[in-house]
Amino acid sequence: MSNATTAPLPLTLKEVLHIYLLCFEAAADALPQEPVAYAVPCSHPSVPVKIWQFWTCKDVVEKGPPKYFNLLPQQPARLHEALARKDLCEFFCWLLEREISEKVAERFGGSALWLMSKPKINFLLASRGGRNQLNIPLHSVLLVQTAGGQDMVMDGTLRQYLWAPSTWLQTMEEWEDRRVDKSDECQSFGFAPSYYKEDMEADTLEVDMGFWMVVRERMNRLFEDLDWEDLEALEAGKRVEKVKQMARDKFLGTWEEACDIYQSHSEENR
Repeated sequence: MSNATTAPLPLTLKEVLHIYLLCFEAAADALPQEPVAYAVPCSHPSVPVKIWQFWTCKDVVEKGPPKYFNLLPQQPARLHEALARKDLCEFFCWLLEREISEKVAERFGGSALWLMSKPKINFLLASRGGRNQLNIPLHSVLLVQTAGGQDMVMDGTLRQYLWAPSTWLQTMEEWEDRRVDKSDECQSFGFAPSYYKEDMEADTLEVDMGFWMVVRERMNRLFEDLDWEDLEALEAGKRVEKVKQMARDKFLGTWEEACDIYQSHSEENR
């Protein structure tokens, strides 16, 4: 009788990409959320869907509550879930485009490209005084292409619009049909231009107290720690749990580190 063991099967494209998705989700979960005091339904001529303007507890302390706050409807279900990924799609692509492209090239002879589209959505979240108030922002995803002719779209921030979690990876055709708004004659999607990425790089120093710059440093170290042969040998469930734990450990304390660095730089520039 042979004692030879069966070599593990190579990870599929979906399994490889799922590992990166788990890494990003752990990073995003490390960003604390301001508690929401009120959600005000409103509308604007340029936005064809309902807008929920959320007021954080900090907004209320600084500016007082919204008018007729006692008559406001109950906060929409899963509001906090959507807020946890609001405006994070660009960071998903900024953090992962190059790493995923290199891994896909190595394993599947392909690449990953940052794609931006006008999303087909049912609602829009707007902060009391933040960005993306009066327009539907472009949504960023990664187009993953392989030498075998697969064109897949990877979305790391489905929760922003409460889209089904199972649709984080779709074919190009499925994504265009389900997620892209083609209601006008303008180009509905395209690749992120280089100047946009450069601006993103500069802005990240200030956004969220520099949180995402610290995330990138830790994310790169996490990628170095990933043992792909070890992950390949694990059963799917154990592999997922291992990556989740590694990612949680890596991003523990990220916000506190970012705040310390930001405060230190602010004091130096006074």
